[in-house]
Amino acid sequence: MAGADFGGLVVIMLVVLRMSAEAARDAFLKICANVYKKEIQGDEERTRVLRKCIEDLLKEQDQPLDLSLLIDDPKVTCLGFIVASPTADARTMHKFLTYYSTSIPPEQLTVIEVALATCAAQGYFLPASIGPLRRQYSSAGLGSGNPTRELLSEALSQFGKDQYVSAIVSFGSGHPGVLPFPSSFSSSSPFLSKAILSSHSQNQPNHLRFYQEMLEDCEQTSQEISRQTSNLVGIYFRFSVEQGFQGRKKDFELQDEFGTIASLVDAYASMHETERRLDHCVTQVCSREGVTTLERLNHVGGNHEFERELPSITSPFIMRHQPWAKMVNELDSIPEGQRSTRVIVITGMPGAGKTWLATRFAQEYYNFFSHVCFIDGQSEATIKADTMHHARSKGGMVYSQATFKDALGFFRGDRSGNCLLFYDNVDKEDLDLIKLLLLGRQGLIIVTSRDHLKGELASESHLHIELDVMTEDEAIETIIQTSRLPNSAENRVAARAVAQELGCLPIALTQAGVSMFRYGYTVERYLTLYRTHWDRISGEDKAYSAFDISGQRLPRHFLDFLHLMTFMHHSNFPMEAISLAAEWGFEVELFQLAPREAIYEESIDLLKSIFCRNGQWDERSQSQMIMAIRNCSLGTFTPLPNSESLFFHMHPLIHEWAMDRIPIHKRSLFKEAATRLVACAIKNLPVRIRLLSHIDSLLWHSAIAPMHVNDRAAFGKMLRKAGRLEDAQGVWMEVRDELESRYDILQISFATVYLEMALTLKESQQRRIWEEDAVELYESVYGETHMKTLHAKRSLAETCLSVGDYKAAARLLRCLLKELEEQDAEFYLEACRVMRIAASVSFRQKEYSGAQSFGEQALQGLSSILPAHDREVLTASAELARTYSHLKLHADAERL
Repeated sequence: MAGADFGGLVVIMLVVLRMSAEAARDAFLKICANVYKKEIQGDEERTRVLRKCIEDLLKEQDQPLDLSLLIDDPKVTCLGFIVASPTADARTMHKFLTYYSTSIPPEQLTVIEVALATCAAQGYFLPASIGPLRRQYSSAGLGSGNPTRELLSEALSQFGKDQYVSAIVSFGSGHPGVLPFPSSFSSSSPFLSKAILSSHSQNQPNHLRFYQEMLEDCEQTSQEISRQTSNLVGIYFRFSVEQGFQGRKKDFELQDEFGTIASLVDAYASMHETERRLDHCVTQVCSREGVTTLERLNHVGGNHEFERELPSITSPFIMRHQPWAKMVNELDSIPEGQRSTRVIVITGMPGAGKTWLATRFAQEYYNFFSHVCFIDGQSEATIKADTMHHARSKGGMVYSQATFKDALGFFRGDRSGNCLLFYDNVDKEDLDLIKLLLLGRQGLIIVTSRDHLKGELASESHLHIELDVMTEDEAIETIIQTSRLPNSAENRVAARAVAQELGCLPIALTQAGVSMFRYGYTVERYLTLYRTHWDRISGEDKAYSAFDISGQRLPRHFLDFLHLMTFMHHSNFPMEAISLAAEWGFEVELFQLAPREAIYEESIDLLKSIFCRNGQWDERSQSQMIMAIRNCSLGTFTPLPNSESLFFHMHPLIHEWAMDRIPIHKRSLFKEAATRLVACAIKNLPVRIRLLSHIDSLLWHSAIAPMHVNDRAAFGKMLRKAGRLEDAQGVWMEVRDELESRYDILQISFATVYLEMALTLKESQQRRIWEEDAVELYESVYGETHMKTLHAKRSLAETCLSVGDYKAAARLLRCLLKELEEQDAEFYLEACRVMRIAASVSFRQKEYSGAQSFGEQALQGLSSILPAHDREVLTASAELARTYSHLKLHADAERL
């Protein structure tokens, strides 16, 4: 728990003094009434009254006046901190902890000292001088009034990264513009609220403008956090009065002001949206069911794909002296503090070493930049995904749920610092890269591309580096190093012959040298093998011939693995997905919307022939495959962060070669097998997150072979769970269209599709339409009393409730209850769930007696079937307690 200003005083009451919510509320109102009396003149007198109020509070709680803020009792698990700002710098936040922390030294401060510090609002109270050094503090200033981010950071340090979070609840003091101060306002005005905003700000005293800015900062912080947690449904709840007395010119008496505050709060609390969020908040808090971990909230704010690191360079790096010198000179020529971004574009044929050169430069000058970001430039989708991820992981909580527009703002603003942004493989001719580039205020951008025209993006003409084949000396050096041949005159002459034969293409030279080393070929033997494979003349095909020589040494099933991987993204395939899919026999289907064809069984047989040679998957066989592929340099394997598992990567040219070497008549089979592999592994959450780019690749490869509707449905669901609602909706639309073209619209599969499509929508009215279609289909196929029909109706009733159509919800629920009365005991649980929703509808319609009756029946039934700690039981308890409170049955409410 954290608090600023008088919110800090509330934290002291609840955490240190361990007062009940009701007692804290009453004490808070009493203090406000005493401190803001109209007759109090000046900040010195008001500070004296505040101290007296806090002393009286401690006496009422039987606590000494020198009570320490630090709690020594290890049994106390409710932790909190109070924030204030040093008077010398109002933008700095200082945290006063009620607990011992490993990151912040303990301060021996009293409750009175900290309370005076956090409440010391500029213009109303004197700054508080506290601690042995008597440092001066005032209430939290700009950037400090809403400590939600700091709360999450402290929770992470205290409870660990894996601790799940049920809810983040934030209470504000009103939006700017709620209660404008009259022109006659002076520092002796009786009312202090953060809700201070005059439409005539130029006439405001300095401290009023200060609070106006602080309020706007608090609400901006709240809006940022709300947006950044938007894909984590039901975790962030913000409550703050939104409308007030704009334009009111008359000054208030004290009793008028508190009455006005109460009226405003009552009006705000009775709004439908506020009631809905309050109910949801109470339900979520009571459920104690975690939505996400502290680590994700503090760094990426949700379930996002892993960090993209710089490409790994496993082969010896041969310096390309001329292009390297251009890049280094550009870096050295940037004046210190210059506010501009320079763009270097490296173009050249496939395998020319563009990525190697850029990666080595990024590694060499890593510490020169505040951030180094690798961005996959294959498509607009990959660029946006990586850009958002880097902003989310490097921008902290502020950008933890950043959209692409937010990410552009991060990198183009001051917070990103001096960045190196590396866009690799920007090869698509129709890709409008200029609108996607993060042209910030300071930094360097490197773009690699096969497309010579992309050189127009360079800041200046000399920054377009056209990377051709190697010089003969560079080529000879590459062969000598990769083949491990002695650097003798004789070997250099032989290496020159190989270099000339391979056209000095870097990736082909590397492949040749590795083959000579791994398989003991002499230069003459290698040249003979090469010439038997090469029957074409382009540089790309020369490389393919070099790959062929390495590939022919691999066992058939190892080569089939490479063919399989060509349907995935060329980098970051998690190898642990293989063992997970093998556990299920490669036969998992999340949806069975349509029957399978013969290729389904054939693809399973292919996967088993690759990964289950002895009838089942075993780690030893996979290790042998990894070693063989590494040895022939046709792929690299890097460890996952904090894991023993590996990522698999292929050079884009090798990726294309492996696809080219699949016989055309077998490509659809390998595509089906790749789809099977991913579809079976997505049942595992951590692996599912790492497979998103590969799901995209498989969907993109549908031109080679159409993806079965069952698999598309599974991938659509995964995209929805990853928060990519528009992409998921597009996939589900395709599923629906295909089913409509193949089957009768009354097929029950359509009901499943409509319900899934509804979940991809944020707009409730369209969701309602699709749920109505699902209900109609279930009724036509299963009948009105089938469990699936009843469940779909209950979901529809909840949607009607959420959009405020209480009459439609009530009508549905009456029909449901009537139908359930006639069913067997096995339907009792469903009946209890329906009654719980009926209680909510009655409550919304202010029919509290009906809400009580339905709520009591629902809670009794759910409690008899489910464990006491089950979420549904706790939700029903919370909702019934709310009803009891409205009926003034406070003892019953407190019991629940």
